[in-house]
Amino acid sequence: MINAAIFGLGRWGSVLLNSVEGPDVKKSNKIQFVTGIARSLEDYHELAAATSLELTDDYAAVLADPKIEAVVLATPPFVHAEQIIAAAAAGKHVFVEKPFTLDLAEAKTAVAACADAGVQLAVGFNRRFYPSITAATNMINQGRIGDVQHVEAQFCGITAMSIPEGSWRGERANNPAGGMVARGIHCLDAMIHLCGEVESVTVDSDRRHASADIDDVTTMLLRFKSGETGYLATLMSTGPYWRMQVFGSKGWIELRSPNELLVAGVDGNAESQNFDHIDWQRTELENFADAITGSKPFYIKPEQALHGVSVMNAIMASIENGSRVSVD
Repeated sequence: MINAAIFGLGRWGSVLLNSVEGPDVKKSNKIQFVTGIARSLEDYHELAAATSLELTDDYAAVLADPKIEAVVLATPPFVHAEQIIAAAAAGKHVFVEKPFTLDLAEAKTAVAACADAGVQLAVGFNRRFYPSITAATNMINQGRIGDVQHVEAQFCGITAMSIPEGSWRGERANNPAGGMVARGIHCLDAMIHLCGEVESVTVDSDRRHASADIDDVTTMLLRFKSGETGYLATLMSTGPYWRMQVFGSKGWIELRSPNELLVAGVDGNAESQNFDHIDWQRTELENFADAITGSKPFYIKPEQALHGVSVMNAIMASIENGSRVSVD
């Protein structure tokens, strides 16, 4: 059993906490949260009482606590690098929610700090655990749709219409490329997983209806090093929507939800497949625990996480200069 602390107890931190020891789930036998770190402790007394979580606002004290083996960071991306480096220096394993960082140099420094300290670094992209993505990956690897030619993805929602005043989510500097930080980054990671590294991107991003000064309509064309092309769109001023589709020389696969996909051959006749629901948050946290104990590697390699940051930097540059940008 890995004893972990969680930094950030807002909406997503609470989701992670409840996935492994919430009131409606069976307690994980691989990882447990013993300490919660937050800036406004008074907001989380009820949560702490329901989960036996010890609350503190002192990250340094948590890192000095010998009973804490790992930290889970559900904090804004602009503080990830410094928090990861501090945890590594204290010998703590680190799980960090996406996006890893928004700066490649910072990301490389964080990866190096964990490698030098001999601690596990895990970047969380829970959508990779969608049963539909797992099934699509297996079909592609088995040649079901032939040679992959093109991939498309959309991930949309309504969150930009009511961003709380003062929230970092309403700050353009911390949300470059509109919905990419909150939503589209999941699609990008899945594309990298299915098609390999990205060679270049061309991006169009605008503010249309957002309540704060951030873009809410972002679209892009991608070219992969293996020759495939891609299209990604993320909107934050429309109804919730998620979809991926992969086209190959022998057919296509359309992922319609976490638990459903269609697969068709060149005749166009589509077969529907449905899968049992799993808790992706719990699965990735238990995979993190397995990686710490050495029983199973973490599902995202550090080099993939770094490449994702490289692509994000190219996306930001393309928005700035209006042209196709190569990925470093």
